[in-house]
Amino acid sequence: FVCELRKISYKNVFTIFASDIKMEGFKIRENRMESLSLSQKPLGDIVYFIGTNPSSYCSSLGIKHQVYFDKLRKILHDIRSLNLNKEIVYIPHGRDNTTETVEICKDENIRYQKLSVCIELFVLNLNICPTEILGLGSSALYTLKTMCPNSMITNILMKGSSDSAYDQYCGIAKVYEHKGIKTVFVH
Repeated sequence: FVCELRKISYKNVFTIFASDIKMEGFKIRENRMESLSLSQKPLGDIVYFIGTNPSSYCSSLGIKHQVYFDKLRKILHDIRSLNLNKEIVYIPHGRDNTTETVEICKDENIRYQKLSVCIELFVLNLNICPTEILGLGSSALYTLKTMCPNSMITNILMKGSSDSAYDQYCGIAKVYEHKGIKTVFVH
């Protein structure tokens, strides 16, 4: 499935998705990320939310930008309500330069932190696993679950007008659930 999506024609694949790839003619080798594992590290008391690129996310799912930001506001408000005594950090996607996200975080008392490195390297450098990580369909959720198997990780999926894109995201969510990542659907 992943090989088809990525149009991979090379027949030897080294990936963390090995247990989820069943494709004839490919030699699949699993990358267990042992050198990046934080499985023995204690859990930190911070909740992280990994953002997406609103432009491409809205375009692919058929969601109007204002509807997306209204849903994001509600999601972040709910996360804040459930974690009154915890720090919450919103990490935007590298291509997210919207001011709306910054304002929503400010309104909800959530720290907005743009990274200069990928989220996996950021977490590795923390040398502690976050208590909880949430995100909007990010592949980083999968790699972070591999790195921090004891962290609670949640994939949030918004419903839009594009059924085919939504079905693809639901297929990815099933792979994530196999890894132990919870999916929450937002309509």
